[in-house]
Amino acid sequence: MNDVLLDVRKLSVVTGEGKEIAPELSFTLKRGASIALEGPSGAGKSTLLFAIAQLSSLKTSGEVLFHGENLLAMKGKPLKEARKKIKFVFQNPDMALSPYYKVKKAFKEAGMNDEKARNALRMVGLSESVLDSYPLTLSGGMRARVNIALSLSDEAEIVILDEATSQLDGKGKDEIISLLLKRQKEYGTSYIVVTHDDEVRERFNAPYLEIGRKEEGRKPYSFPDVVDGEVVLKIKGLGKSYGRKKVLDCMDLEVRKGERIGIIGENGSGKSTLLRIIAGIEKEDCGSVMKSGNGVMMLFQDAFSALDPEMKVKTILQEPLEVYEKRGWLGEKLGKDRIREIARNSLSLFSIPEELWDRKARMLSGGEREKVYIASSLLVRPALLLMDESLSSLDGKSADEVLTLLAKKSGEYKFALLFVSHDINMVKSVATKIYKLSNGRLSPFFH
Repeated sequence: MNDVLLDVRKLSVVTGEGKEIAPELSFTLKRGASIALEGPSGAGKSTLLFAIAQLSSLKTSGEVLFHGENLLAMKGKPLKEARKKIKFVFQNPDMALSPYYKVKKAFKEAGMNDEKARNALRMVGLSESVLDSYPLTLSGGMRARVNIALSLSDEAEIVILDEATSQLDGKGKDEIISLLLKRQKEYGTSYIVVTHDDEVRERFNAPYLEIGRKEEGRKPYSFPDVVDGEVVLKIKGLGKSYGRKKVLDCMDLEVRKGERIGIIGENGSGKSTLLRIIAGIEKEDCGSVMKSGNGVMMLFQDAFSALDPEMKVKTILQEPLEVYEKRGWLGEKLGKDRIREIARNSLSLFSIPEELWDRKARMLSGGEREKVYIASSLLVRPALLLMDESLSSLDGKSADEVLTLLAKKSGEYKFALLFVSHDINMVKSVATKIYKLSNGRLSPFFH
């Protein structure tokens, strides 16, 4: 019996700009085994996985043999049948979950009936009531668990995990990896793993293929001490519930200009809900949120979802300035030429390569998207910047580059920062104060 499920032979993918990713990549994957792809953000790991799973429209060459049949040559019914056996867990759960439909529709499209869907949700630690929920009512961690549950089909032979656990806290990550390894042992499931987390790769006991340049050593970053007495955010008695579940319970918080507040907590504890209420995206049930200064900007958990994939970088950078000017929040009239000049100059100010000016968002790497996203938010000089797990999908070097940029701009612009992350070491290095959100309330976290 041939144990080789997947045989990738001299696979090459060419981007729309003519860049060749990992020329002539070759590897085999046996039943019940794992393999990891490693490399810095922007190296093309996700692009290669999309090509392997026949989810890409980019030009490809070589062969991807699944049970001896070339996936790259498949169309119609044969391809549909192959996809039942090769499941893709996206880095961004929202690629698998439409905001317009309840979660149960995603399971139906994955070929799983209600009974199998309920069982899959229980396996990832979620209530079956999630089936009748819309994705936007779930936390980022819950959506990540749903994304993984969609791969737990009886037919799945290969599961592609593209940073699948990056949005989970330590406990959740451990639970999910244990579940996947259990299925590997019981059912012979094979995994292709992309992760920046060495611990995850080691748990899967996966040999790795290096994609792109070798990651350089990480460089330290330091934030200046620019806190002053001006209060830019004051929360009093804040409460929020979803049905019978109380997420925020009579919460108080005060943030001053230049202050950097870190918030930690388990998935589903209400961290994202808190930031969304502060940003005005959601409405609190009770209490008050008072903001002063030049507004609030929020960096969502995933820049890929937040940026229009078809919008060019130049438009992304100019649009916030145009909106603020129209509403009179800039304090002066700039005009189109001046706005364009400010946006163009921001490329060098935010370490964004000049050649990205006319590039669409979908053509940017993770690190490039994050820098563009941050630049578009800070160009309007907000009093408060909210970051919701914004760096979770970046490799160490790219995350350090973004934090170095933030550190530089915090000293120049003196904005306050509310920073949510599961990476406690990153939070410690950034925050002037750290709070833990648990049972709906914030408590000081001493370290």
